[in-house]
Amino acid sequence: VPSRRTPASTPRSVKFLRHGIFFASALTIVTAADEAPRPAEPLGHIGEVRALSREEAARRLPVRVRGVVTWRGFRDQMTVQDETGGSWILVAEARQRGIWTTDEAALKSIRVGHLLEIEGITEPGAYASGILPKTLRIVGEGILPRARPMDPARFFSGAEANLRVEVRGVVQGYQPAENGWTLHLDGNPGRFTVEFPKTALPDPEPLVDAEVRVTGVAVTRVNTRGEITMPRVYSSRSEELVVEAAATPPFSARLMPLDR
Repeated sequence: VPSRRTPASTPRSVKFLRHGIFFASALTIVTAADEAPRPAEPLGHIGEVRALSREEAARRLPVRVRGVVTWRGFRDQMTVQDETGGSWILVAEARQRGIWTTDEAALKSIRVGHLLEIEGITEPGAYASGILPKTLRIVGEGILPRARPMDPARFFSGAEANLRVEVRGVVQGYQPAENGWTLHLDGNPGRFTVEFPKTALPDPEPLVDAEVRVTGVAVTRVNTRGEITMPRVYSSRSEELVVEAAATPPFSARLMPLDR
C-alpha cells in the first residue's frame, strides 16, 4: 500500500536534530568570539623586560615604563633604571627600524637624572633584553638610584648588568675610546674596564697606579654567543670618579739590598 506521508513531511526527530545543529553552531561562534586573542597589556616595569627569555623578547612585546636616566652616551645611547631593574634604551636601533617617533630636539635635551616615560617594544639584545623606544618623554627630575656596592660574585658574572654600581680598583692603564677614555682596572680578584667621556676625564695619565672608586652603570662585553667575557662600567660625570689613594711615582720606593 502506498504511504500516505507527503514528501514535505519531516520526522520530529530530524527537526530537533536540525535545530540542535543550528544551536551548536551559534554557540561555537559566540565562544570563538569570546576567546579571540586580545592585545597584550604593555609591560609596566623594567624588571619584567629583564625577566623575559630571548624568545619572548623577540616577540616585540609592548612596553610602557618610567625610569631615571642613569647614563647618557654621546650617540643617543642611554640606560634607565626603575625600582625593579635597569635597561638599555636602544634609540639608534629603533631609528634604523622605523620605530622611533620622538622629536630629535627633545632627545638632545635628555640628561642623567631626568625621569622619562618610555613607550616601545622589547628587544632581545646582545646580553640582556632591552627596549626599542617609540617615544621618550621627560616627565620631571628623578632621584638617581643608590649605587650597589661592588659584589665580585655578581659583578663579574654579569648579574649587575644595567644597574648603578660602585666599584673599586687600581688603574693599570688606559687607552682612547670613542669620544673618551677606557681605564683598565684590577679589582682584585678580577679585571674590568671603566669608560669616561673626555668632558668628565680630560687626562687619565695621573690615574695610572692610583686606587679609585667609580660610580656608574654596569654593562658587559660579550662574545658572539652572548656570553660575558668582561664586565665594564660606563660613567658620564666627573664627580663619579674618586681617587682614594694617589699613584706613586715610578722608582719612588726605598732602595733595598738585593739579599732582602
